Amino acid sequence: HEVSLQDFFDFEFRVFDDHLCVFARSESGVFLYLPPLGKRFSLTAYQRSFDYMTDQNGQNRVSRIENVPFQNLPHLKGAFHCVQRCEEFYYYKNDIACLKGGPYKSQRGLYNHFIKHYTYRYGNYEDSLLEECLGLLEEWTRNRADNSNDFVYNEMLQENLKVTFWALKYYKELDLVGRVVWVDNKIRAYTFGFELSDDTFCILFEVADITFKGLACFIFREFAQDKAWAGYRFINAMDAFAMEKLRKTKMGFRPSILMPVYSIRKKEGTVLCEE
Repeated sequence: HEVSLQDFFDFEFRVFDDHLCVFARSESGVFLYLPPLGKRFSLTAYQRSFDYMTDQNGQNRVSRIENVPFQNLPHLKGAFHCVQRCEEFYYYKNDIACLKGGPYKSQRGLYNHFIKHYTYRYGNYEDSLLEECLGLLEEWTRNRADNSNDFVYNEMLQENLKVTFWALKYYKELDLVGRVVWVDNKIRAYTFGFELSDDTFCILFEVADITFKGLACFIFREFAQDKAWAGYRFINAMDAFAMEKLRKTKMGFRPSILMPVYSIRKKEGTVLCEE
């Protein structure tokens, strides 16, 4: 199967009812890549998003919202056709913070190897660390591209490079928080996330230099132990992006919930309105 750049999207951003809406556009039309992003659920933002897509697409079936979490479905009042797209990995935060018992023997071993063999420091991300984190990201991207002949995967790496740059630069405006790990006084890992709900913190992205054995496990556990997240019960590590190796790694940390995520299309003739 030959893949061209037409398989990828141009992204555009609109704000409906104080919610950021990230639309993806291709030759086929426009769809909403994520559900409307805001502090609360907004049925109005869903309605206006579909109005915009209908204006752009007419009545073709490309108009849809991807990555809608299971917990949003009750708010949608049966007005949508819903198809499960993937699953997101939810962990009890304390399980990752403690890594107790036989099921976590492997992860505990990796963590212990790291703290035994390396001089490290874990701390907060700040503006002054942007360039060094970008350097690590570029190195991380290069290493993966050099070991892959998959055109789609390599294009995703390049898109990720661009998106992560903006996240690192405007993390405050995006309400993201970041943590960094230095090894021998050089940044070798970082992770960023945001509050998803009152009891759940979401890890949006993580980069770790895997030449340091156990580093990825170390930053995940340290993040779970961080006192800043004391009030959260769960960590959401998002999905596996259809990559079996990543799914295997995430399953190894024993998720407490595999939360289904949906693609939704509005049923013909329905009109949404807030109660």
